[in-house]
Amino acid sequence: MFRILLILFVLLSVGCTGRSHVAAVKSEVSSVVDRIFQSRYYDSYQERACGQNILGFVDALRAAGVDLSDYRMVKITNQGPGSLGMVNAQSARSIRFNRPAAVELNWYHHVILLDQANGLIYDFDYLTGPTTVRVSEYIDTMFSREPECSKPIRDLSTFCVGAQQKLATYLWEISPVTETDRPTELRMGEVLDLFR
Repeated sequence: MFRILLILFVLLSVGCTGRSHVAAVKSEVSSVVDRIFQSRYYDSYQERACGQNILGFVDALRAAGVDLSDYRMVKITNQGPGSLGMVNAQSARSIRFNRPAAVELNWYHHVILLDQANGLIYDFDYLTGPTTVRVSEYIDTMFSREPECSKPIRDLSTFCVGAQQKLATYLWEISPVTETDRPTELRMGEVLDLFR
């Protein structure tokens, strides 16, 4: 009797609602997105062209028929004085993958793609291989693994910027890739709170 009730429960909760089909479709879309990301990471990467790398990725996803309604382009800028106003990243790659992923780089801004529904980041400059990563892990490994500054930041001549300062002063401009709406602006600390 218990076995019959269990079978009925499974049929009603999965088969009749189509959840197994939805999960299969999501998995198929994820594998298409991951395959395109991996291909473009190795074959189409342009150093110092993060925005172009993401736009090319979005175009390739669109051409493959991927629904982009849950994807957002994110432009990261430093609104504070630390690092001379530049975005300071700890886990960036170089064009030939000849630097360790822990090398520190500074950019005027940085552009990534956010899968908002799944809380995943696609970044062509992250680590030394195509790695899809959760937002909180990305913020931690790309921006937050450094000690706080020993002296308070007072002016633009200070190059140091610690993890807490980054959470407060790095701005994420989040724009839908399917619309021309104005971007949403959030501090990196607010983004981290949303995706914990």
